[in-house]
This record gives sequence, C-alpha cells and structure tokens, in this order.
Amino acid sequence: MVLLSHPVNGGETPLLSRHLLKVAEHASELARQVKGVDEETTYFTGLLHDFGKLNPHYQEPFAKGKPPCPDCDYIPYHSVFSAFACDQQPLKRHRGLATMCIYGHHSSLRQSAELSRLEHEDKQKLKYTIDAINKRSAELLDELRRDVKAKNLLPKDIQIEQMEFHERDVQELKKSNDFDAFFEACCIYSALLQADRGAVTEWKEMIRPLVFGLSFDTDRLIKGRENKLTSCRTRYHRSVFENENFEDRLLVLQAPTGIGKTRVFLDIINRIAEKKKFERVFYFSPLLALSEDFEHKLEETIDPDRRNRVLKYDHTFKGTLEKEEPHQLEYEDNAYGGWDFSVESFNFEMIITTTQRLLYTLFSNRAHDKIKLLSLKHSILVIDEIQTLPRSLLLPTLRLLELVCERMDSMVILVSATIPAELETFPKARKIEAGNEVSKDYLHLTRKVVRYVDQQPAFEEEGGRRLKMFNTRREAARNAKDADFYLSAGVRKKDRLGVLEGLASSSDCLAVSTQVLEAGVDVSFDFMWRQLAPLDNIVQAMGRLNRECTNERSYLTVFDWSDEGPLSHRPYGQLEFEVTREFFKRNRETESTKIYEYLPDYYREIMKRNKKYEKKAENLSQCMKQLEFSKVWEKVKRETGEEGFTVFIPPKERFDELVGKVRLGKFPKELYFYSAKMPFLQDGQTKKRFEELLDQELLEKGVYIGCKKGMDELYDEKLGLDKWLIK
Repeated sequence: MVLLSHPVNGGETPLLSRHLLKVAEHASELARQVKGVDEETTYFTGLLHDFGKLNPHYQEPFAKGKPPCPDCDYIPYHSVFSAFACDQQPLKRHRGLATMCIYGHHSSLRQSAELSRLEHEDKQKLKYTIDAINKRSAELLDELRRDVKAKNLLPKDIQIEQMEFHERDVQELKKSNDFDAFFEACCIYSALLQADRGAVTEWKEMIRPLVFGLSFDTDRLIKGRENKLTSCRTRYHRSVFENENFEDRLLVLQAPTGIGKTRVFLDIINRIAEKKKFERVFYFSPLLALSEDFEHKLEETIDPDRRNRVLKYDHTFKGTLEKEEPHQLEYEDNAYGGWDFSVESFNFEMIITTTQRLLYTLFSNRAHDKIKLLSLKHSILVIDEIQTLPRSLLLPTLRLLELVCERMDSMVILVSATIPAELETFPKARKIEAGNEVSKDYLHLTRKVVRYVDQQPAFEEEGGRRLKMFNTRREAARNAKDADFYLSAGVRKKDRLGVLEGLASSSDCLAVSTQVLEAGVDVSFDFMWRQLAPLDNIVQAMGRLNRECTNERSYLTVFDWSDEGPLSHRPYGQLEFEVTREFFKRNRETESTKIYEYLPDYYREIMKRNKKYEKKAENLSQCMKQLEFSKVWEKVKRETGEEGFTVFIPPKERFDELVGKVRLGKFPKELYFYSAKMPFLQDGQTKKRFEELLDQELLEKGVYIGCKKGMDELYDEKLGLDKWLIK
C-alpha cells in the first residue's frame, strides 16, 4: 500500500515518508541557524509530526484524491497519535518538547498535562484507529530508514501502547532559572511549522535564504522650505553618524518628535547593509496611523519596482506595497482567510506590522502566530514608540528580544521620544548618546505653552488649524458635532486619507480625533486640546502642534474631564494617569521643555509605585520558566487585547463588482481601502442591529462586509462606524 501525506491530485505522488523526511530536514536546517536550539530534537519532531496520518481516516480518501471525511469508522485526528508515537520513543534530549510541538502543530503549543488523551472518544473507534496505525507502522519505518540520518534516530518499531504522556523530561527543563527553555521550545515549534507549511507549498521557493537588498534614499525625506528647524535636523543626523558604529545588538534611539528619527534609523539600516548580510528588516508600530505614515515615507525612499519586496501585515491589510493606488490593485489568488505561506511566515525582505503582532509572535502559543518567530533570525527589528508597550510586559519582552539578538544573530533598535525607566536600567540596551545637545536646541525652538484645566474646556479659540483629541472613540464621536474633520479607527482607510489631505490643505478648520493623530502624522496644528492621558502620550501629542515653528507661541490645553465616570483613565493604565494628573496639578501652566525634563522622574515614579505591574511581570516570567504556554498567552492577551474585527464598507457603485469577487473566493485588495475597525458595542440590541446590516452569507464565513441596502445606516459619512457608539 502507498502511504500518502496529502490527497493525490494528478502530480507527483505525495508520499508520507518523503514529506516527513523533507520536513525533518528543513526544520533542523532552520534550527541550525539559532544558537542553543537542539537540532536532533527538531529533526525528530519533523520526522514524526504526521506519523498519525497512518490512520485510515486519512489514507483511504487520500488515495482517491479526496480530503478526509469526518464520518467514518476511525478517530478523525492525526496529531494526537503522532504525539503518542513520539512520546514513547527514546530521545537523548527534549522528548517532551518534541511531543508538545507535534501535538499542537495544527493548533497551539501546550504542556503535556493539557493534551487530550482521547478518553471521551468512542472506545471501539479508538481501538480500530490505533490497531490500524500500528499495523502500518513497520512499512513507514522501512521507507524512512532508507535515509541514513533517520535510520540512526528511529527505533526498529513504533507501537502506540498507552494513551499517556510522560512528564519527567519536561520537569527537567522547568528547573532552568531563565527563559532559555521557553525560547528553545518556541523555536522548535516555529521551525516545525515553517517546514511543514512550506512543504505543502513549494519549499524550494520559500526556504531560499533571503538577503536584504533594499536601500533607502533618505534625502527624499528632506522637504519644504528652509526654516530654523532644518539646521537642527541636519545637525542631529550628522551627529549620530559621526559618533556611532552601530555594533551593539540592542540600541535605543531617543530623540524629540519631529527631529527626523525615521530618516536616522533608515540610514542606520543602510550603513549596516554595507557591512554585513542579513535577511529582513521589521518595522513594528503601535498605531495604524504611524504605520501608514511610515509606508508613505518608505514609498518615497525606495524604487517603485522594489515595493513588491515589502510586506504590510496588520488586521486591515496583508499584502505588498507594489501598487499604490486602490484602482491598480489586483485580486489575490486565494479566498479571504486562505493560507499564503510567504505572507504568514513573513518571507519578505521588509515587513511593516504592529507592535501587537510582535507580542503575538513572541508570547502566543497559537500556530498561526508562532510560525513567524523563526523569521526574526538574522534580521533588524525596529520597534517604534517602545513606551507604548504595556508596563507589565516590558521587561519580559526585553528579555525575549535579548535572546532574539543573541541566539538569532539579530539586532533591535528601540525608537521613541520618551524612554521608560525599565529600559534605562536594562543592562543590554545601549542608548545612542549622539545628538543630545542638538535635541536640547530643538526642544527649545519647538517649545509650547501647556495649560491644565480640570473641567470641560470652552474650546473658544477661533481661526487656524485646531484639534480636539479624545482618549476613546465614544467620547470623540460625542464631541464631533461642530467638527470639520473627524478621524478614528472607525473611519475607512480611504476616508482617513481624504481627511488628512483636507487637513493639510485647510488653514482654518476644527478636527476631532482619537489617538490616531497622536503620532506619525505630518500635519501641524495651531491650537490643540488634549484629554488627560499619560505624560508620554501628552508628549506625542505636542509633536502635532506647531511642528515647523510657524507661530511664535503655540498652546496645548490638557483637559481633565470625561463623561466616562470611574473608567475615565481607559484605555490607559490608572497609575500613569494619576501620576500625570499629580504633575499637572502642580504645574497648571508650564512649557513643553519642562515636561521633557520631568519625564525621567515620571518614569521613575511609575516604576517605584508599580507593584501591581511588577507582580504581573513576575507572574508572567514564572509561567514562561515553567513552560506554561497557554497561561503565558492568556496573561499577555489580557494586557494587549485581541485585534479587532475589520469591517469592509465598499462604495455602492463598486459594491456588486467587489463583493461578487469575494463570493467567488477571490478577495479584491482594493477592499482594504474601504476597511474600518468594528466598534465595541455593549448594548445587545445595538449590536444585533449592527450585525443585521452585514452581508449574512459572508458573515457566516467570518467576513464582515456591509450589505448594499443597509450601507447608509451602517456607515456615516463623517463619523464612520463610530456613529454606533453614540446611538
């Protein structure tokens, strides 16, 4: 009997033995590139990961060219039987890790104690399945032993005799006092996932070593007429490159908002690329607006014919920067939610994604998150606005990034105008000291007057470009009645771009927004009102005020007022909120330079009083050391939240064309330009009505697209989807 790994489709026969050997070899090849990851364990993991496909539930339909049918006389799984087979074999090291990785290679990485023993399954079906697998075992092993490396590792026979998992070797790993075992387990799991998923597509294309070959012409970022800030920016850039060699693995780039940090870190990448080869560059951002601003800058600095080598990956868009204009975008080959190995494994030279995605890659135990981990090797990771990381995750994240640098031969550049105290005291992080004096000059030239009021402000200023910024979409929408422009994640991307163009061309207007305008948007305002937020967020907001010093005096009013009651500090931590309030109560009118001077004390005060964050960080670290993968992810998920649902609102005149393609299994990339983030609706009736206005057929498939007839009710031309927050 021919043993198969996948259904026969008329091409090369997908032999199970060939698939197992290929995955084992490629997994160990990936593991070889990470220091401290056991290559033999990784090879063995690949060698047995689909052993359970000896199950007739797979072999019988595969031979007919069909996928498995759930209704049959056998248990409809294979991973669990592969794991049982692995767990009962002698292995020099880490049998427990191999077992856990094999069990979860289609789901998630979990401890042995969490793995199902199939005790609730039909006992007769279970017996039939195990007997059939054991009967075919010798034939598969004979095929595998034709390979010398496999022959040296495999026993003479594999018989599944007991439905229990051993714990002893996992307990040995838990005795470690650091994150090494957690990191190694995650790397083995990621290597298996990349090797297995890549083998399903075409490994020769996917496994080829990438060599980063992009270069950035950052002179194109120098725009506009000369002013008194231009020389400051030029001096800062020159100072960094005259005094640095960029040989440290973990660098901190701290400089004021607007001084040109993006140009600096792109030129750092240029400089490193001249000296050594590496595979990828990652840019992680906490805000979509910041990502979009970086995309625009990137498009200016690289040749148009190289944009297909840059991947953008977030909850609203997964694709390359090859096509700029919405009408030029072509259709994807796969249906929405389909698998694209090169995208999901980050197999591009440059990846623009979210800080949340970085945390998912490092901490999540889910297969579709962890497959990306091995792609961090031999790379440069730029993490923008590092201060936005949840405080309880900062030190565990830094520890894992330290391992990424040391074990994967990678480099991390942490970028921000404000640096938390935990980072100042982290021994492996070195701050780029060049440009400090220039930064002081820049802060003096761009100083603003900051006023604090503990009530709802009058918003009396007239004339000029004005901005009211709120902490939540609900409060922003409630206060947008008189606004000329409104901006939040609830507004479609195409409309957001239109708003930014409108703001840039209008010298007399009022805008209302959430934090989407806080960073990375090259628009300058004459007056700003900012709802009370942590001090580092206030600093970011100051960067949107009088950016080019066109006004002699500019004013930011911080208003300590909210109609959200006891939850007014959300979405921020209450401690940061309170320490900021204490500062402003002592300084009801101050200058922006004084705020910058106070920032180190602010972060030290947070660190001193953050016993709650400290305890959370310690609990998370203990779970990592104990290899409690599920608990680690649950704790991180509570701090970061899940990525929100994306709703697509296509224009009526294009609706039939675009949505018709989705129904046929093609997803038009143009739809991403009509995407917005679904609001969190607490009222059951409101949520029910919202969902009634979505296309029900596509909703069942997990695709959120407004129905044509209900489009006007679903989406407001000004407030977008945020209209539902004030119903």
